[in-house]
Amino acid sequence: MSELYGFRRGEEVIHITHLPTHKKPVLLIWNRNRIRKIASFDSEEAAENFSKMLEKWLMAESEDKA
Repeated sequence: MSELYGFRRGEEVIHITHLPTHKKPVLLIWNRNRIRKIASFDSEEAAENFSKMLEKWLMAESEDKA
C-alpha cells in the first residue's frame, strides 16, 4: 500500500492511499484495528486536491507524503 497522505487524531486515522486491488487512490478510515474504504478518487490530482482541502479544514498538515 502506497500512502499519499495521512491525518491522525487520537486513534483515528484518515488515509489517502493506493490499494493493490484499485488502480486509483482511495480514502480509508482507520479506527483501532478496523479499516474501511470510504471513497475512490478519479485521479491522483483529485486525491491531492482533497488532501489540501482537508488540511485547511482541519488546520493541520498531513502526516505522511510519499
